[in-house]
Amino acid sequence: MSVRMIVDGFAAWLDLVAESVVAGLSRLRTGEPVQLVETDGAVFNLRGAGGADLRMPLDGAPAPALRNRDIDLLLQPRHFLYRPLELPKRAGDYLQGIVRSQIDRLTPWPPEHAMFGWTVPEDASDDRIRLSVAATSRARIEPLLHDLKTMGARSVRVFMQNPDGGAPIKVHEQAGSGALGVGHVRNALFATVAGLAVAAAVAALASDMLGSRFASELEEREQQIGVQRRILAASAQQDAPGVRELEQRKHEVTPTVLVLDALARALPDHSYATEVSIAEGKLDVLGISSDPPALIAMLEKVHGFSRASFAAPTTQVDDGAGERFHIQIDLANAAGAAQ
Repeated sequence: MSVRMIVDGFAAWLDLVAESVVAGLSRLRTGEPVQLVETDGAVFNLRGAGGADLRMPLDGAPAPALRNRDIDLLLQPRHFLYRPLELPKRAGDYLQGIVRSQIDRLTPWPPEHAMFGWTVPEDASDDRIRLSVAATSRARIEPLLHDLKTMGARSVRVFMQNPDGGAPIKVHEQAGSGALGVGHVRNALFATVAGLAVAAAVAALASDMLGSRFASELEEREQQIGVQRRILAASAQQDAPGVRELEQRKHEVTPTVLVLDALARALPDHSYATEVSIAEGKLDVLGISSDPPALIAMLEKVHGFSRASFAAPTTQVDDGAGERFHIQIDLANAAGAAQ
């Protein structure tokens, strides 16, 4: 697991907890959100304020109808990029982190410079799910959020009007006029976790200081244990010749975890494995790819892999998203697969 995956997972957890806290607090508030629906000509329909629809330009002037209200800002799709995304079904529980990690691939902006959201996932073939990601530049929307805050809004949620006629897609939520928003809660959670980490570090340092007077004795004990272990190892080599053979086999056989790691790093974005097996020095990989022939050259470039070849003919997937393949690879030694 890479450092980026750990950071993205921690950020997704903070966002999820913060959104849950804000949602719980929002249920305690009175009044329905006011909807500002963008129409042509940078004009907005104001809905939910006294039951009337009002057409108004968003110019930042104080508006009594918006003061201390929760605002749902529904923007037209022309402000957004709308991209389809297909994922394994098991990824449905981790969409926040996964979509965030895909933003710089699907859009021109890195995650920190974008506002983004996604539709409700739908089942697709081959145990996969399909959804659509809506994203826009944060710099394009922030002036609107500033205007709404100036007009007295308590909090603002930004939605894209769904071009497919479905439910609007939420891409951002921001507090205003002193309201407790996701960003505030997220910062508080981060500060709490950081404080706990500092407290743990201080406790560890104190423990280390208190135990320093026993360091000399501990070192002596470890040296004695090391001597006994060397004696036992020498005795075992003399009394059990099979131990040497087992140790030699351990270094000759490629560790499975190293093989899987090398395979995962070698497969491109358009390909994934559905079944992997290792037997008698060979690696069998079954999966789906949009370009199976290209995989042969890619896999043979992996240090520790050799003689990659198709063990069976490729077949077209039902939905046309790619072809099923079965590739067999000869494995080299464990050191080679690890590089």
